[in-house]
Amino acid sequence: MKSILFGLSLLIVSAGVARAENLDVLDVKVKGDPSDGSYSVVVRLSEASSQALQRLTADNVGQTVAIEVNGKAVWLPTIKNPTTNQYFLISNLSQEFAERLASTIREAGTIGAEVQKPSGG
Repeated sequence: MKSILFGLSLLIVSAGVARAENLDVLDVKVKGDPSDGSYSVVVRLSEASSQALQRLTADNVGQTVAIEVNGKAVWLPTIKNPTTNQYFLISNLSQEFAERLASTIREAGTIGAEVQKPSGG
């Protein structure tokens, strides 16, 4: 099986300071959930990139993240748990949107993600 390597650009804003990470993506897939009919985009990262994402998600649990492809916000998920392996999941999508998002990630090769600072603080 041929591995395709993409760059995943992750921008985290924490305590008013922006920090960018370039994360290597090895694979992007769409997965369906038969229990509720929703779909997810599953992204597999390199080991080094997964460790960087683990640190970033651990520092920002509960924060909303703007996921951007080609400079456009396409999804606003909340970090529910820190990542603990090489997979990044964007869940609760329609099949059409999940397939389109996965295709767009493959074509663009990068994703921007910015943690949204809470208002009033």
